[in-house]
Amino acid sequence: MSSYPINLSNGTLALVLNNNVFNNTAFNLTLFGRGVSNYGEVVAENFVRLLENFAAPQPPGINPNVSGSPTTGQLWYLNDPLNPANNGLYVRDNNPIYNTLTPFPNWRPVVVSNSPTPNSFGFADGTVTAPSGFFTLDTDTGFFRPGTNQFGITAGGSLSATFNAGNTTSTSVLTINGNTSITLPVGTTGQRPTTPVVGMFRYNSTLDQLEFRDGSNWNTVVSTSNISTIINNNSNNLIAGFADGTVTNPSIYFTADTDTGIYRPGSDTIGFTTGGVEKFRITATGGTFTGNFNLSLGSTLQATYADLAERYETSEPVEPGDLVKIGGEKEIEKTREPYDIDVFGVISNNYAYGMNSSAGNDETHPYVALTGRVKVKVIGKVRKGDRLTSSHVPGVAMVYDKNKNNILSIFGRSLEDKNSEEIELIECVVGVK
Repeated sequence: MSSYPINLSNGTLALVLNNNVFNNTAFNLTLFGRGVSNYGEVVAENFVRLLENFAAPQPPGINPNVSGSPTTGQLWYLNDPLNPANNGLYVRDNNPIYNTLTPFPNWRPVVVSNSPTPNSFGFADGTVTAPSGFFTLDTDTGFFRPGTNQFGITAGGSLSATFNAGNTTSTSVLTINGNTSITLPVGTTGQRPTTPVVGMFRYNSTLDQLEFRDGSNWNTVVSTSNISTIINNNSNNLIAGFADGTVTNPSIYFTADTDTGIYRPGSDTIGFTTGGVEKFRITATGGTFTGNFNLSLGSTLQATYADLAERYETSEPVEPGDLVKIGGEKEIEKTREPYDIDVFGVISNNYAYGMNSSAGNDETHPYVALTGRVKVKVIGKVRKGDRLTSSHVPGVAMVYDKNKNNILSIFGRSLEDKNSEEIELIECVVGVK
């Protein structure tokens, strides 16, 4: 007989082994045919590899020190001296569904307890993208240890939830991640738990509202009085949609003071009322106080912008940065001559404090900066600190000539340099001579 067949355990022919030859390509163990000599080293090495389960940082088939091809059912021990926490036993599975296993395709980890306690398992920490407890076909989904006394759940490599010990005031027992929603238990009033405990939380479909359990009763999370929508209405994701209410009957109020609270005076507007009288209103463009308000001792009032402005009726169209004087058919108009002693201020649209706000709108009664920082139109070159006065260009300032004896025409000083001769907006301070 010049050769003989080698069959797998399922009866499948693996190869035909010829006489007088060694075969180290069919498997990761070396096979030898009849008549070969000097096979003692080969046999010993085969036994050692079986004992150690091919222990190496790389599996057979990738490990350059091991020839041949791995076969289904073969064991390999991951022995990585650089990352010993990852060490473990793997089994070869050539099924195509395991081709995408990472980091070792077709090598499935074998769960072996590394805990000193019998009948228990000790896992490495893992990470959110490589959890220590995972699914074979979904290796970035499972559980891991984010930190001390924490249990993390990850799905698709993204943190879904974290359970904490919850024994400190700064740590919640459960943290749920994501930007969508969670689904609470839903049931009728008749389906409430028969033996409720304090802290239970559910959605009552009979009452259409959230409820929680205290020591003896079920309580609604929000009262239904003045509420037109509860929970998500699928269009604006509201927790609670309130009726408008009125200044004397606000929709959000205190049970011991029903005419004090919050209501909706109109579109995009929130009103705050005390004792049935509105004190503060917020709109899409700002807010309004009603009545007298005081700052307590030691308090400060801060603003983003820096000028003090007041509304004045204009005789002609103006825009922010225009230099104006008292005159014209109304109250103010643009300056039109150099060194005008009637110079008054600068049109502002970013004022820190606006006075006489009800006099009109920005077209008929624009705000004029009387003091503070504001952008002004200037012609000619300017150095920081230069005094500014009116020019021959309507509504445009220029540098004051120190040789002119006309200081009443100075309205402010430059806060920045300007190197061109063209008309540009620069920062200045109004009211400083």
